[in-house]
Amino acid sequence: VLHQSLLNCSSLVYIDVSENRFSGKIPDTLGSLKSLADLYLYSNSLTGELPKSLFQIPALNYLHVEHNNLSGSIPQNVGEAKEILELRLFDNQFSGTIPESIGNCSKLEILYLHMNKLVGSLPESLNLLENLTDLFVANNSLSGTVRFGSTKCRKLVTLDFSYNQFEGGVPPELGNCSSLDALVIIKCNLSGTIPSSLGMLKNLTVLNLSENRLSESIPAEIGDCSSLSTLKLNDNQLGGELPSALGKLQKLESLELFENRFSGEIPIEIWKIQSLTQLLVYRNNLKGKLPEEITKLKNLRIVTIFKNSFSGAIPPGLGLNSNLEILDFIGNNLTGEIPPNLCHGNKLTVFNLGSNQLHGNIPASVAQCKTLSRLILRDNNLSGPLPGFSQNQDLSFLDLNSNNFEGPIPSGLGSCRKLTAINLSRNKLTGAIPPVLGNL
Repeated sequence: VLHQSLLNCSSLVYIDVSENRFSGKIPDTLGSLKSLADLYLYSNSLTGELPKSLFQIPALNYLHVEHNNLSGSIPQNVGEAKEILELRLFDNQFSGTIPESIGNCSKLEILYLHMNKLVGSLPESLNLLENLTDLFVANNSLSGTVRFGSTKCRKLVTLDFSYNQFEGGVPPELGNCSSLDALVIIKCNLSGTIPSSLGMLKNLTVLNLSENRLSESIPAEIGDCSSLSTLKLNDNQLGGELPSALGKLQKLESLELFENRFSGEIPIEIWKIQSLTQLLVYRNNLKGKLPEEITKLKNLRIVTIFKNSFSGAIPPGLGLNSNLEILDFIGNNLTGEIPPNLCHGNKLTVFNLGSNQLHGNIPASVAQCKTLSRLILRDNNLSGPLPGFSQNQDLSFLDLNSNNFEGPIPSGLGSCRKLTAINLSRNKLTGAIPPVLGNL
């Protein structure tokens, strides 16, 4: 990678050969460059182990070797690098454990170890790194109980422990990390409850604890995370009623609680969060009516509430929201008619109202929606003639089965060139199948 003649440059402080096609091993002799501060070898095809000698360079500040094929263990003497600020080892084949001596790197700010094959537990010495701002250990095979979050970690901004094999719960000590902006622990086999101490994280914008085994209810204290814009707790075993305190999250944009065991009604306070763009609560045990407040959420783009027990009519004003892209209400107990202006903004791509108790016609605005790709209205009590669909150029999936539609199949469906599936069974349609459908 680097010619031996470089070793004669005893005053060399900066080496950058990143984003090339270099292969081979990192020479152990690099450790003799005692003035070296910055070493950038990332995005090559380097192999072999990381030399211990690199961590004996007294001036080393930046070591970036990510995006290579390096293997072996992280050297146990990593803690000798007293001046190191950034250690980026991600996207390699490193194995073994994270050395406990990492806690001696007192100036370390960024530690990226994700996308490797690391095993063992997370060293508790990480709690000593009071200058650490970014800690990424995702996509490894780490295990054991997570013990992280001392009062010394107040500068930590981003933490990602995702896709490991930890056990136990979310450490309540994380509430000490007062500067935390993003807390991401996806699919780590965590159990127990969500700590109420997380409510102390006033700077937190992203909380993602999805795909674990967390249980019981969401603590009301989460509503105190006043900066939160993304809350993802999906695919857990959470239950009980949603706390009305979530309505205090006035910067919340994405609320993803699907695939849990929540019950009761969605508190009216949540329906009043004007910043909300995504509401994903499908596959729970939620009930109640969709309130008029949903029509006032002008930033709302995606609403998926399917497989719950919502009832009553869809508020007519919902159609006046010009930003709606996805509405999926399948498998509820909704009644009444389909609101007439649901494609008002010409952005609607997915419209699923199947398996409800709706009646009336398909509104002309839906049939003429140029952006619509999926329309599912099966298993309702809809009636009347089928609309033309001649302007639905992007329509690829149409399911209207098990209703009371009558009259002929419209030849306008032949204009839907992207149509790959159509189900009109169990209706009262008459006449011949339009020959133009043979061109699809």
